[in-house]
Amino acid sequence: MADARSLLAAVSAVTGVSVAVVMDRGGFVIEWAGVGLEAEDLAAVASGLLESCDGVGRDLGQGGVKNLVCEFEQGIVLVMGADAATRLAVVLRDRSALAAVRNAADELMLALQRP
Repeated sequence: MADARSLLAAVSAVTGVSVAVVMDRGGFVIEWAGVGLEAEDLAAVASGLLESCDGVGRDLGQGGVKNLVCEFEQGIVLVMGADAATRLAVVLRDRSALAAVRNAADELMLALQRP
């Protein structure tokens, strides 16, 4: 099984990915890969998005948020691991890469959950 660092590199290597950030629940960067954005800014904003959406889901009786996909004019931001101590945020400029990124990100999140 590959280690988390190589799995993060695999996520960031998917065509269309600008940056991928592994962060803690507080939004502090643990590791990142890619170019184009400040990892610290992405981690802080993504963590805040998860917390906000989690509250909305609970208020609406839908339970806590698991993952978040935000589509913007210029691309997509995928945030995973809302219920985990370690989270992942990925910025994609190519919408067609979402399925490939989700597959690679799922593998990374599994590795991050292992003791």
